[in-house]
Amino acid sequence: MLSENSIGYISNFIVCTGPVTEYPGSSIILPKPFEDYSNPSKVVLGLLEGFYNHGYNLALYNIYTSTKL
Repeated sequence: MLSENSIGYISNFIVCTGPVTEYPGSSIILPKPFEDYSNPSKVVLGLLEGFYNHGYNLALYNIYTSTKL
């Protein structure tokens, strides 16, 4: 779930259904194809759709952090 911190507005979410989870395709220019990233990385990149490189800060739980992100 991606939400705005001060008012709690939910702007995007992904329902994780295990290995069959459908992730939105990312239009962010990435160093490798979207499909080559791990599932936690796909969640983060999918949620950032439309927000990347627009001056937002992102806070994540440990499972969603990696050097690739």
